[in-house]
Amino acid sequence: MGRSIGALLKVAGAYTPRPEVRMRFTEMVIPSMNSEKQRWLNCNQTSSTQPTYPLGVIALTDCQLWGTWLSLYPGWSGMSVTLTNNLLHGNSLYCDQKRYYGTATFSLTMYNNLFSGGAFSCHYSDPSVTWTIHDNFFDRTAVSAAGSHNTVNSNNGYRLATALPGGTANRTLTVTPSYETGTLGQFYYPPSGAAGTITYELVNRGSRTAIAARLVAPDGCGTKSRALRGLAPRPP
Repeated sequence: MGRSIGALLKVAGAYTPRPEVRMRFTEMVIPSMNSEKQRWLNCNQTSSTQPTYPLGVIALTDCQLWGTWLSLYPGWSGMSVTLTNNLLHGNSLYCDQKRYYGTATFSLTMYNNLFSGGAFSCHYSDPSVTWTIHDNFFDRTAVSAAGSHNTVNSNNGYRLATALPGGTANRTLTVTPSYETGTLGQFYYPPSGAAGTITYELVNRGSRTAIAARLVAPDGCGTKSRALRGLAPRPP
C-alpha cells in the first residue's frame, strides 16, 4: 500500500495478507472541488463499473475528516469497515454491497458519528453480513439508501436529511444546532438545552449506555480528551 496522486493512500492489488488502515485521533483536510482529488483512500477503482481491491480492516475512531471522499465496493469479500465517534464535515461516503460489477460482501459498523453536510450513500443487498448504523447524527447530509434489504439502524438523528429506511427510535431536529468549541475543535454539544435543541434531542438518546459505548470507564469517569459525536449514550 502506498501513496498515489489524488489520494493519500492507495491499494494497488489484492494483497495477502490484506493491508489494514486503522486511525485514531487523526485529522484529514482535503479542500478541493474535484472529487478525484478528495479521495483519501484509493482502492484502485479505475472506473465506477469495476470493483475495488479489498483491505482487511478500515477502522476510524475519534477522527476528523474535512472534505474527503471515499467509495467502497470491493470485489472480494471479508473486509471490515468500522467508523466510531468521528466528525465527517463535507465528506462523501459511498458503500456498495452486492449491487453491480461483481461487488462482494463486507461488514459495516457505524456508531456515534457526526456527519455535517456532505453525503452518505449505501446499497445493501445481502443480509448475510450485517451493516449496523446506530447513534449517528446526519446534519444537512444527503442520505440515500438502496438495495433489496434495509441496514440494521436505530437511534440516529437527522436535520434536513432523509432518514435511513427501517430505522427506529430516530430523532429529528427542527432548529439549527448551536455547536460549541472545545478541546478538540468545533461541534461540541452544549451542556443543556430546551426541547428541539441538539442537547435535548440527542443527549441520552443513544442505543447503548456510555460504558457499553466505551465513552466512560466502568466507574463512570469520562474520558475528557474525547469529543462526543452523534447521539449521546444513555447514562452508565
